[in-house]
Amino acid sequence: MSNPQVVNVISCGRTGSTLLMGILNSIDGYMIRGENLQIFHKLFEFNQLANRLKTETKTHPWFNDHSIDNINQNIKRLFFDFLDQKRTHRVVGFKEIRYAFGEFKHQRGELPLSPLSQKEKRDLYKYLDFLHELTDCKFIYNTRDINAIIKSAWWATNDKSRQIIQRFEQIMHHYCKIKKFCFHVSYEDVISQNLKPMFDFLNEKYNPDKINKLLKINH
Repeated sequence: MSNPQVVNVISCGRTGSTLLMGILNSIDGYMIRGENLQIFHKLFEFNQLANRLKTETKTHPWFNDHSIDNINQNIKRLFFDFLDQKRTHRVVGFKEIRYAFGEFKHQRGELPLSPLSQKEKRDLYKYLDFLHELTDCKFIYNTRDINAIIKSAWWATNDKSRQIIQRFEQIMHHYCKIKKFCFHVSYEDVISQNLKPMFDFLNEKYNPDKINKLLKINH
């Protein structure tokens, strides 16, 4: 079975990412899954440790002579098995909001505490690069006016929300600027139906009538 193409949605939450997921899933052959508590970051951690532990010296205390290529093939298989086990879709992917919260430890019910550090920024870039190298994926980075975000849900309970979101936006805008496989779209673009540039980025046909119908559905 051949693997489908991959499109992943990156957000910090309360940005309309579920609506964007619904719009993407309106494209024929698309199956973009919802949040997964950063399950694929565990595969990234496995890859990083496997690279670190490999040594062919039999007298070394960390002697582990494994094949990185084979490990990465198995990681890739797990990725696609989780999203599309039967390989029945043309394009698959997922949307996730747990990027801005330091060390990827934000789980359901927990709150982000502080903006990403320089180390966490580097780790985030490495993780996104890993996903792209593994699956040749494209990223859609989704934002919303920050004044609307910080009034919503858990963001409204944290006095550092503005700093956390601004830091994440700075990091991701830079990433999208230097990576041709990353595209920025805002909630304001979505509701005003300024989506043709995103569809062009994905090499998909834009159908404004279909989008208009979707915007009337609660997501």
